Amino acid sequence: MKKGFTLVELLAVIAILAILAIIITPTIIGVRNNVLKNTLDTKIKTINEAAADYAYTVMNTLKTPVVTAYDEKAHDYSDNSICRKIKVGTLIELNFLTVNSSHINGEVKENVILNPVTQESMNDLEVCMRFDNDNAMNRKIVTYIINQCDLYNKKADAKECLGCSGSVKQNSNGHWVCE
Repeated sequence: MKKGFTLVELLAVIAILAILAIIITPTIIGVRNNVLKNTLDTKIKTINEAAADYAYTVMNTLKTPVVTAYDEKAHDYSDNSICRKIKVGTLIELNFLTVNSSHINGEVKENVILNPVTQESMNDLEVCMRFDNDNAMNRKIVTYIINQCDLYNKKADAKECLGCSGSVKQNSNGHWVCE
């Protein structure tokens, strides 16, 4: 009596493994993409909190006009000229934001925040800082990354970021906009 597996048995096992791989691979990719998006969301929140901390320390020097209409879903205002702007890299230099070293194309870079979705540096992004209303006794500082929704490379994530009810597209400047 021979010991071992027949060709049919081996082919059956290989076919079962192939079917399992086909079923599991999209799930793993989806989980990975969700983790990257959630990591980006956390980095955005951390950057905005660091900008708010900075804004509160220089609040008396803010020369921004008061804005009364603030829409929490709109992270990309059409008029960013009324903001006091600061770059993410400056927040790092001023120690309002701490980062670990990042790996870019095999090189270790210090004091660089990477977008986990695109693997690009976020240091040159500008954060807008301004007041949420005109009541000096009851106003808060609002911060947001200018063109924040452009940090996402998928339509669905950009649509959620913009709060669009319809579809989204990239305009001629490469910014996501609602259609």
